[in-house]
Amino acid sequence: MSIDKFSQCPCGSGKKVKFCCSKDLLHEFESIFRMIDGDQRLAAIQYANRTLESHPNVPSLVAVKAELHLQLKQWPEALAAAERLKQLSPDSSRPYALLAIGAVSENEPAKAVSLLQDAVDRMTDNIIDSYALNAFAMIGVLLQSHGDFVAARGHLSYFVTIASRSDENASQALVRLDSSPEVPLIAKDSILPPPPAENAPWLQAYRDAIQVLGQGRMRASVQGLRKLVEQYPKEPALIANLATELGWLNETEQSAELWRRFTLLPDLDHELVVEAEALAQVTLHQPTSDLVFPTRITCSFDNLDAVMERLLSSPRVIKSNVDLSQIAEEDQPPPKAVFYLLNREPKEELAKPLVRGDLPIVLGDVLVYGRQTDRPARLEVDVTAEVDLEQFISELTEIVGELSDVTREPIEDEPTTWLSRNLYPRWYVGGPLEQSESKQLLQEQCREVLLDKWLRQPCSTLNGKSPNEAAADFNLRLRVEAMILRLETEEASAMQGFDFNEVRRKLDLPTRGPIDPASVDVRRLPFVRLERLPADKLDDEQLLVALRRTQLVMAVPALMNFAREAVGRPSLDARINKFELFRLLVETAPDSDSAMHILAQGKAFASARNESLAPFLLMEMQIHIARRDPESVQRVMSQLQSKHLNEPGVAEALYQFLYMIGAVGPDGQLAPELANDQAEATGAAAVGSSGGLWTPDGPASSGGSGEGGSKLWLPGMD
Repeated sequence: MSIDKFSQCPCGSGKKVKFCCSKDLLHEFESIFRMIDGDQRLAAIQYANRTLESHPNVPSLVAVKAELHLQLKQWPEALAAAERLKQLSPDSSRPYALLAIGAVSENEPAKAVSLLQDAVDRMTDNIIDSYALNAFAMIGVLLQSHGDFVAARGHLSYFVTIASRSDENASQALVRLDSSPEVPLIAKDSILPPPPAENAPWLQAYRDAIQVLGQGRMRASVQGLRKLVEQYPKEPALIANLATELGWLNETEQSAELWRRFTLLPDLDHELVVEAEALAQVTLHQPTSDLVFPTRITCSFDNLDAVMERLLSSPRVIKSNVDLSQIAEEDQPPPKAVFYLLNREPKEELAKPLVRGDLPIVLGDVLVYGRQTDRPARLEVDVTAEVDLEQFISELTEIVGELSDVTREPIEDEPTTWLSRNLYPRWYVGGPLEQSESKQLLQEQCREVLLDKWLRQPCSTLNGKSPNEAAADFNLRLRVEAMILRLETEEASAMQGFDFNEVRRKLDLPTRGPIDPASVDVRRLPFVRLERLPADKLDDEQLLVALRRTQLVMAVPALMNFAREAVGRPSLDARINKFELFRLLVETAPDSDSAMHILAQGKAFASARNESLAPFLLMEMQIHIARRDPESVQRVMSQLQSKHLNEPGVAEALYQFLYMIGAVGPDGQLAPELANDQAEATGAAAVGSSGGLWTPDGPASSGGSGEGGSKLWLPGMD
């Protein structure tokens, strides 16, 4: 890093040194920058402070000092320097950009957004300050962490547009947001209203208002659009753009109000209206079902041995093998034991196929603590299911005996939604299940909840009414339609192929049918509609566009439809990486049988092209691990070792995978007795990946090799 009289002044004015505040301090700045190049930032700050003693009013010195404190994450000092810079240069964008970054460090998104707009409003010659540009990215990430996805996307989109001109990695900031499953699909898109007429009297003023967005001046653009909306209150393009930009500024109430105003305009496509309402709900953080909280019941008892004996002997209580040291609170002793309280006694033998009603549900986790110096022995019971608390406490007392000092309080840092709690109850099955069994159970649960319980459940988004009641209310009917669209697009991967048109028909709402590819521009079709394109009716160009767009935002059900079609088209062999599509299809397959079918297709494709089968065999081995099929794992491993071990990356991938599951030791040798914690966790995750079925602590890892057959130990074998 160097500086001379032709360099830009460090104050951020955009002027060259010889025309700005640093012209008489060139030697001092050379010394500071040499220290920075030598990674001596503390020394550079000390030098700057000494120079400021004799030159206290030089903005460039204060700016460099603020930047150095920022780089060292010395936030109070950085903010103090930025405030001083604002006093010295109130018309410069630099101090406001630095203060915006400081607001990010203080976790204050609203303040950060406002300060950043103060910065860009002070730009000269349409050149954005580098700190302001970085602030767009930092604020975007902060907004995403707060769940303000529309505002996050607005800031990250601008950052990517400008920064990608010089940094090819800049787009990753937006890619991470768009591919995140936590971001609703409707928030990854833009509502596109009908285009304005070419002779619209407001068109030039509209273009002028939009043009300043190129400088990041969202607030200035909003001011221009507000005036136009006041003059032309029924123009869809004006209202939609104003709502969008207010969303970028995180003015959530105003943005949502305008989207709902947009839905009342005449002659709009009804699907567009539903999507606008859905975006209003997401902007306001309105749920498709309300939050619920577990309840912690704490109660005291006298005789620890008696309580333990009664818990161990109760048929409704299952003892956990969890590592107690891992759940101890800081500076507190761990519990003596952890149990799971079921809603009823498990059956000794479950029917095949499984009957959902036969499975008991875990109502809560029971932690038993012994007497401490300052408190008696106690139970802490975290109730995770939907129960009558008075009845629950009564049943708990019947099991463990007399309790005293009973208190209850919500666990506010562990919220979930009513829908998640009911869609995925903590079934206790007593052992591993086939993926097909868990899939069937979840499908049955999904139908019961969505076609019955959810329809009767009051929701704050519907002003406290249930979907059944709101669908019959003209003023709330659209909100129900939007909530169903959100469930369909936000939760589709977890809904086991459920057809939401069944819900719509039950509520007498319009259904959503297939979209004729010939009637739309696939490049502009909203993300939430892409799944309705019949993949087999798309020509190659349309299919590639649909595939790319759904992959960009990880719209999984639609992506799978298009990927399945694409891998089957020979005309696309040379145009796309079909191995990546096969991998994607395997990873998102609903069950292991489907995954194996896809792998067979992938192997056939690779064989026909004389390409290696190793990538498919590595994926197949993971499936057999999840199935607890050691013979098949051994067979696939032998095939990899005998035919593919010398191929680039295969030996490393095989060893890494086997080490991860605990099947080999650090020396690379097969370890039938190895059953470490990491292997146990891997085995448990493989079972749980199919859905909400649950076995306490996952499968046991006894380290046995099984009887006869393969000697390869797999997680969960005992």
